Amino acid sequence: PHYPIQEQPMIYSILLVVAFSCAVFAQDQKVEGNSTLGICGYSATCSAGGRSGVCVSIGGGCCPGGTVTSGLCPGSSDIKCCTAPACSTPSGSGTCLATSQCSGSSVSGYCAGPADIKCCVGGGGGCILGNQIGATCSTNVALGVSNQITSVLQSMGYSFKQVDSRWVHCSGNCALQSAAADSLAQAAASKNDFITLNSAFRTSAEQYLLYKWYQQGRCDISLAASPGSSNHEGGRAIDTSYYNYWVGPLSNYGWVHSYPSSDPVHFDYNGSPDISQVTLKAFQALWNSHNPGSQLDEDGIYGPATENALYNSPCNGW
Repeated sequence: PHYPIQEQPMIYSILLVVAFSCAVFAQDQKVEGNSTLGICGYSATCSAGGRSGVCVSIGGGCCPGGTVTSGLCPGSSDIKCCTAPACSTPSGSGTCLATSQCSGSSVSGYCAGPADIKCCVGGGGGCILGNQIGATCSTNVALGVSNQITSVLQSMGYSFKQVDSRWVHCSGNCALQSAAADSLAQAAASKNDFITLNSAFRTSAEQYLLYKWYQQGRCDISLAASPGSSNHEGGRAIDTSYYNYWVGPLSNYGWVHSYPSSDPVHFDYNGSPDISQVTLKAFQALWNSHNPGSQLDEDGIYGPATENALYNSPCNGW
């Protein structure tokens, strides 16, 4: 709007004060980490998917096993909102959560963030995956045990690459095998546009929930593979709602529109190895390490025993 000339200096002064206040707020939020414990510093707090998080460097490895969400943090493109990353304490491994969201034991000093974000260790609090099949349509409920599965995968020598946020937008676990992540970015760059994903890498715990929802006709799941057989578990599959727009560019860079009728949002990248069974083996190994009296064959096969173990797995992990 147009203001009289005599009012303009006052308006400019107000704008300068607001800008200065914002700059000071952002600066005051920056907190250094603890290199001895391997804890990163953070630049601000954030919230995504109903969980409290912190703005950290993704390239610096500051969100191990957590959920990365773009567009919520100030600073460079490498600074993103990290929620529910994995953590490790003398009391056991867990997930960094706000104390109000932890049904286990909250251990201080092992997570980036303000004082109320602590390492939540064990204590499913009565929440097991099987009880969530009819209670929710969000795989976020399995974040704790999923982080532990991812940690086992890493100990087995497998790792995944965060997608290039310049070309790929998503709000979940935005990771893929390296070749798949690179090919996806190249396909998007060829259109000089970004692709929005509904899903990328999933653990067997998350796949279990999707498969059960699919079997029961819940949550608008049109097609889902059983745990140990989904390319999402192998970090070489994506889902995008804008499949008609992207089918051409993705095809040019090695992606296959595998189920155009029954699951049109789904694309597979066969240029990366199939390790979907390995992810289920990681779950089986995790279960065995915490259930000495009820051991599973670590064969990557979704049989009755493994199905029962997934049903009874604590949402927050062990």
